[in-house]
Amino acid sequence: MPFNILVNIKKIKKLNVGEWVETIITTYPNSKEDAKGDITKYFGTPGNPETEEKVICEKYNLLQGFSKSALDESEECSPLDEKEDLPEEIEDCRELETFAIDPSDARDRDDAVSIETLPNGGRRLGVHIADVSFFVKEGSAIDQEAMQRANSVYFPQKVFPMLPKKITNQICSLDENRVRRTMSVFLDFTAAGNQKGFRVAQTYIKSFASLDYESVGEFLNGESISNSIQASKIKKVEDSLCQLSELTQKMRLKRLQNGSLDFDLPEARVSIDKKGYPTGIKRSDRNQAHMLIEECMLAANTAVAEFL
Repeated sequence: MPFNILVNIKKIKKLNVGEWVETIITTYPNSKEDAKGDITKYFGTPGNPETEEKVICEKYNLLQGFSKSALDESEECSPLDEKEDLPEEIEDCRELETFAIDPSDARDRDDAVSIETLPNGGRRLGVHIADVSFFVKEGSAIDQEAMQRANSVYFPQKVFPMLPKKITNQICSLDENRVRRTMSVFLDFTAAGNQKGFRVAQTYIKSFASLDYESVGEFLNGESISNSIQASKIKKVEDSLCQLSELTQKMRLKRLQNGSLDFDLPEARVSIDKKGYPTGIKRSDRNQAHMLIEECMLAANTAVAEFL
């Protein structure tokens, strides 16, 4: 604002001097006097991570908690019971070798992939997205609050989710060895990598492995995998990873030949200490694992758009 706002100094405690504050303007400025106002909130010292977070939340009106009705609805949601018979419209893909690849610090897993060999030597790519809509009904309290938020907001050490954590972090997260309800796109490709058809289905899957980009990138580069736990998981699905890598490289080449733009922009990764202060910034490299998942998601999005 191009003017000062004067506040009543007698109402400010000494320990609050220098803090970020919110004021309400009581008198607007004129040619002779500055504006006047009253302090309505104190946020803390500038530069303090907690203070900065409070200011951001206030500035963008970020909703941090959920209403009791939304939380009650989420508590009524429960994971799938494997003993129950599957509804007719649901395909049972629990035996299909699906797996998720995410950042090592991922808070939840909302997509997984699979690959099958077809009789003619082609491949069937499966992209499986957590079916949140099954649990969040249109017009429900959760749905209305999600509409107010529009998306989740991530801070370095916390997240304000769009949906209650029980849904995003538990019953809809495609965790290893857990049966989850998904929407799946199955895309068929010839041996040469040409797509020849697709279908969309409601499915149940059970992820075989939760992998991270760094370890899969090392594997695809032929390097030794630095994380021993990830190495043992990758060993279970290494044939599928190799087939996926081969297919997605062909898909990527055809996409670029068809004029697709490729925005290879560097992503900054900020290191944070225990108190929330930044200690360094490094470039987050995009490896073969990122490109593999990127191609799968682009193909699925294109198919769904065509389907719609």
